[in-house]
Amino acid sequence: MSCRRKDIGNLKRLEFLDIDSESNVRYQGFEHLKRLKSLKISSDGKCDFSTLPKIKSLKRLSFDASGCKIK
Repeated sequence: MSCRRKDIGNLKRLEFLDIDSESNVRYQGFEHLKRLKSLKISSDGKCDFSTLPKIKSLKRLSFDASGCKIK
């Protein structure tokens, strides 16, 4: 199964983001979300949070990792 990439870097003014992801989707461009205040991630696959950049504006991080391996 190949991995699909989604670039969300063009959503620069976004303040709230709720991602419900499948295991074969990878998101990139988080480093451009300078106004992001709340991030919720739901995934059914592997979750590698070490790939998320530091987002100074982020006040809330929530994730649902049911059946997910967290790295």
